[in-house]
Amino acid sequence: MEAIIGKVEHGWVVLFDLEVPKPGDLRRSIGKFKETQHEGCRVGVGMTQVDWHDKDSELIIQRRYERVSPEGQVGSVDRDWSRKVWLGLVESY
Repeated sequence: MEAIIGKVEHGWVVLFDLEVPKPGDLRRSIGKFKETQHEGCRVGVGMTQVDWHDKDSELIIQRRYERVSPEGQVGSVDRDWSRKVWLGLVESY
């Protein structure tokens, strides 16, 4: 908390999530892709993995971005998105 206060005192901005993610709820969305059409291609994104690390209060979500051309060629990229959850602040608030 002292490190956060120190940053704010020096003009930094700190944003806090108002919602604490629930890994179990997120896991129900694994494999469900949202898709749309763009320039004749089908493009989509969806979660492929959700990990919760209690020790670090960190949520890691793996997302897959896919593109399918009109000829059926598939391209995809996987990316990990991590998010620190400040449970101590939420519990004391």
